[in-house]
Amino acid sequence: MTGGPQSASESGVGRGVKRRLFAGFGSATSQLVTLIFLLQLLLTIVLLGYVQWAADQQLHREQRTYVAELRDTLSEIYVQDGPARLATAIEARVGTGGWSNGAVLLTAADGTPIAGNLRAWPGIMPVGVSWQEIDLYRKDAPHPERIGLSTTRLAGGERLLTGWVLDDGLRLRRSVEGAMLAALFLAVPIALASAMLLGRVLSRRLGAISGTTVAVAGGDLTRRVPRDGSGDAFDELARQVNAMLDRVETLVSELRLVTDSLAHDLRSPLTRVQSRLEQASAAVGDGGAGGTALAAIGDAQAELGALLRILSTALQISRAEAGIGTEQLADVAIADLLGDIADLYGPVAEDSGFALAVEVPADLHASLHRELVGQALANLVENALRHAVGGRRIVLSGARAGEGVALAVADDGPGIPADLRDEARRRFVRLDAARSEAGSGLGLALVDAVARLHGGHLDLADAGPGLRATLVLPARAR
Repeated sequence: MTGGPQSASESGVGRGVKRRLFAGFGSATSQLVTLIFLLQLLLTIVLLGYVQWAADQQLHREQRTYVAELRDTLSEIYVQDGPARLATAIEARVGTGGWSNGAVLLTAADGTPIAGNLRAWPGIMPVGVSWQEIDLYRKDAPHPERIGLSTTRLAGGERLLTGWVLDDGLRLRRSVEGAMLAALFLAVPIALASAMLLGRVLSRRLGAISGTTVAVAGGDLTRRVPRDGSGDAFDELARQVNAMLDRVETLVSELRLVTDSLAHDLRSPLTRVQSRLEQASAAVGDGGAGGTALAAIGDAQAELGALLRILSTALQISRAEAGIGTEQLADVAIADLLGDIADLYGPVAEDSGFALAVEVPADLHASLHRELVGQALANLVENALRHAVGGRRIVLSGARAGEGVALAVADDGPGIPADLRDEARRRFVRLDAARSEAGSGLGLALVDAVARLHGGHLDLADAGPGLRATLVLPARAR
């Protein structure tokens, strides 16, 4: 089986598919992009925060380790060589600038400074503290500095204070914070760009699947999802979808072949039977038994004619659903098309008590299959004549609908209840449950098939009162 040929405006159709995809899928795509962006941003913030915390902890450990080691070293000098030697060692180190970031002070038991680079023992600083941070003046320092201190009492009652100036560490921390903030500002556009890129890739891959499903739903069973051979999840999904479409195409092709063959095989013998009945009718006289036989033959001819019309309509629907006919699309003046239908059915409508009117702009044109669309509109007019009981007016109209056209048949009869309109489109469905009226239940099914052949749809709505049946056809077929 072959589906309908693609239109010359393939790129336009592709853009239409993308618009439909983003119209229905845009919210989900935007949410996905936003989620990915926020997750990347959160991960960046957490990572930068952890790096800063780890750096602070490492710096803090190094400072406390330095202060403790300095305290232990000086205490050992005191134990081995006494307080005088300790004071000399401290002054020598302070004088040479060996402790540029260090703080040290040796005092007597009463707090009198002996040696070091601090001006005095801080009054709020107790003895025996392993770590405490306070602001102190070092000698020759123009302003107080934040210092981390440790204090201990020596064996002779002297007090020893060792510390580390934290200002350099604070400056380093502020530098790290500035670098982290700059990295965060840089991470925002990077995260946004990567999220949008991922969303674009996903939309492109899903758009290919969506475009294929739209084409298949429109009747083109030859379309398949393109594959890139990467073997990823999307490529595997495309493979499975294509395998499913291959199976569907095979089954539908076989079903249509059986349906078409059956319809053709039935139509030929039925046509021959009708021909022989006509011959028999010509040979039978009108009087007596001949008249009775003639009436029976006439009834049989009428039934055969109805059956042939059903078979013909079923074939038309199958062909339209198979996409056969799109190669005969041509520019049609809608006013001429509706005028021809009005001329054909005007006398019948008048005999049935209806006024048939046409409302269409003179310059309205559309690309369509004139015979099929004319047959569809004729079916709608016949339905109105048959079912618009109590009505007096039928209106054939045409109007621009976006880039396409809307062709409608409206009556002022009882209409179809809203809950039964979808049911009325199905084949062989008749809303007259008792089937007291003539008909096959294929009229609206044919109209729906013709609309879908053109890439459009059939809309059934309330005409207030009555029913308005509208064929909404796009500017171009598939």
